[in-house]
Amino acid sequence: AIVGEGMGMEDVKAIAQNPLLDGLRERGEVVADRGLLDDYLGFLLSRVRLSKRLEVAMDLSNGCCALTAPRAFKELGCEVKALNAQPDGSFPGHPPEPTEETLSQLRELVVEAGADFGVGYDGDGDRAVFVDDRGRVLLGDVVAAVLAQHYLPKHPGSAVVLDVSCSSAAFEAVERAGGRAVVSRVGHAYIMDAMLKTQALIGGERSSHLYFKEVWGIDDGLYASLKVAQLLSEVEEPLSALVDRLPSYPSRSKSYAFPDEAKFKAVADIASELKSRGVRVVEVDGVKALFDEGWFLIRASNTQPLVKMTVEARSHEALERLFREAEALIRARGASA
Repeated sequence: AIVGEGMGMEDVKAIAQNPLLDGLRERGEVVADRGLLDDYLGFLLSRVRLSKRLEVAMDLSNGCCALTAPRAFKELGCEVKALNAQPDGSFPGHPPEPTEETLSQLRELVVEAGADFGVGYDGDGDRAVFVDDRGRVLLGDVVAAVLAQHYLPKHPGSAVVLDVSCSSAAFEAVERAGGRAVVSRVGHAYIMDAMLKTQALIGGERSSHLYFKEVWGIDDGLYASLKVAQLLSEVEEPLSALVDRLPSYPSRSKSYAFPDEAKFKAVADIASELKSRGVRVVEVDGVKALFDEGWFLIRASNTQPLVKMTVEARSHEALERLFREAEALIRARGASA
């Protein structure tokens, strides 16, 4: 069973915080297994084959992937250029969150070195944020769409799980490649659950968690980067060309402070108002309002006292119009930016 926020994690937390456990005298022991990294890398590398040598730039964020990613790519014959490559829990290079800002040095390195692509890992290695050969940081749904278009023709009819905030371009790419796009709630546990239930080939979140069937639907940042490398070794075009082949729709996101005890009711009230107006909505996670010119998603954060909004449209004019409409709905419930 998958355990996560909203899927049993609260029960585990309650058990762990039970004061009766404090009196237990029996304790387990920590056993060091020096072969775990070798086993892990051997498992991942047994599932990847590169058809040509690549040059890869990476920012390890002083996190756990510093122990694995350079070694994995070198064993595949790649030339590796690495930043922040020493594991250090104080994260001296930059915060262990790969963003446009924290990956600025990586973006420069990719372009200057002429690398095939760059990848920035987060601290615990379950996310990989990609930089194309032109130095552009790619959202996770874009990378999921590129992966789907490459791998789906080999597995026609397979499901691809995308979270509800992903771009319409990703859903369209899956359908064009002969796959079935499955919509999921945002979050690791929900995506993994959908991956297993649908036997999906690939899963992707806008936040750059990427999931793969051959590793039991797990989001593993190193494996994601190896699969992107395999893809690029099998085509003649650069990553930037594959990205540019996808439609690109303007989008905006914003978060609003909202008390935990009120955020879910606020979103439910917004959903009711939209439905009363006759707006088409999807309520997989919060409420996603669908229009001919685009959509907006309003959802309560699972982990913070926030209501989050994402808007996407076919044009910049429509984007601003939908943004104002969605923001008005949120502010009418007492939100503060």
